[in-house]
Amino acid sequence: MKLGLFLFFPFSAIMVGCTSISSDENLETENYDTAVIVSDDTLKAEAASLSPFVYLEDYATITNKADLYQQFGEEYIVEDTAWYGEGTLMLMASVLSDPNTGYTIRYIWQEEHPNELEMVEAYYQIYDNDYNVKGKQMVPSESGLQTGMSIVDLEKWNGAPFEFSGFGWDYGGGVFAERGSKLASCRVGITLDFDYEADYEGMDELYGDIELMSNNPTVKGAPIFINYLNFYPESNRE
Repeated sequence: MKLGLFLFFPFSAIMVGCTSISSDENLETENYDTAVIVSDDTLKAEAASLSPFVYLEDYATITNKADLYQQFGEEYIVEDTAWYGEGTLMLMASVLSDPNTGYTIRYIWQEEHPNELEMVEAYYQIYDNDYNVKGKQMVPSESGLQTGMSIVDLEKWNGAPFEFSGFGWDYGGGVFAERGSKLASCRVGITLDFDYEADYEGMDELYGDIELMSNNPTVKGAPIFINYLNFYPESNRE
């Protein structure tokens, strides 16, 4: 039986489709909508070593909005909204730009209790309002996965090929896991994406509501990576 690692699927992802950060050089902003994460790898690593927030899961130890603001301060947080379920569900979000690690982490709040945590999210690609990629970040998970991990490395991590959905539709890039596989026991939700600016001749074969295997020759040569990770605190797990 295959298990889907969708959890909440980020609706905004369809508009475009462990730890270091790369981005456009020497650009900074306080607003997530135009954020470009810029950090020297060495300085970032030193800062992260002093921070209690190293992995995506660490950020989920903050479970309410008041504590988030107390921990980081309002100058590092932007209020936003997030859409799920093919655009049918809107949840409130607080976007944190962690001054210690340089990571951009999205806190998604519960629908009925909008000050209580639903989940935390991290994207590899940081987008502006026009869904242009303005920066990239590699946020690690305790599982050994990280945003930006290639599909080849993900298959090695899993120890076996896996199935995922084709790109360019609402649930594109969603990963399926065979029962008993490492992916099936993973506590973070995963979504793959494709480098749409890459010069790749087999791109057309990867689009649409189709199921693809990670060991397919067309897939293995494609610039596919983990673009999105999410994590639910233990209290929200069924």
